[in-house]
Amino acid sequence: AYAEKGDVFVMGFDDKEPRSLTADKEPADKTDKAKEDKTVEKKKKQTFGVSRFSPDGGLLLCTSTRPQADEDKDKPAKPANPPRQYWLLNVKTGDKEMIYELPEKEEDRPNLQLVDWSPNGQFLYFSFAAIDTYDRGLAQFDVRAKTMSFLVRSSRLYSQWRMSEDGASFIDMESDGDRPAELYAAGADWTKPLKLTDLNPQLKDKALSHTELISYRDADGKTLYGVLYYPTAYEKGKTY
Repeated sequence: AYAEKGDVFVMGFDDKEPRSLTADKEPADKTDKAKEDKTVEKKKKQTFGVSRFSPDGGLLLCTSTRPQADEDKDKPAKPANPPRQYWLLNVKTGDKEMIYELPEKEEDRPNLQLVDWSPNGQFLYFSFAAIDTYDRGLAQFDVRAKTMSFLVRSSRLYSQWRMSEDGASFIDMESDGDRPAELYAAGADWTKPLKLTDLNPQLKDKALSHTELISYRDADGKTLYGVLYYPTAYEKGKTY
């Protein structure tokens, strides 16, 4: 599966030509074709990106940005960056269904990165990180119920998520943001995580800087974010 010019194509080892799953189908009725052309003029073409096959190969997870109609002078301006959408495409029929859309406001949209798809096809797992605060973790999306929940969520720093082949456990690298990351393992429900490594025992008694996420505005008034590194042995209220 691959995306080209915004359309998704699939091709099997025995196929002679790739087959598009998202290209507009030619209507049988010319009247319908004329109506469709007018609709296309008002609405920009939706473009897709390929993410992952389902475990059985029957579905394809794709992403897109919500298509926007051309600007209308009599209506309020559309947001500059419409939210990302997640779609399931049927590999055989091309039928598609939107299963999730990120929030409308940009500041409310977390950074989601696909980790894996459960072996039974019911759950999608995403790493999760808010853009304006230390709020991160592992999210579980139920494909059938179309609901998002969190297996683990905290201010800790998580990375390099991996799911076991049978979907029964996860491993990841995590830290408090101040000290080097360690390798952890946990079950599918993320209860009783187990620390597997102690990579830097020599730092146990060393004073390291504490970090904190802060926001500030640039010269144009746009909100930006950065990491503040406190002095070691910092005392609140004291000037440094």
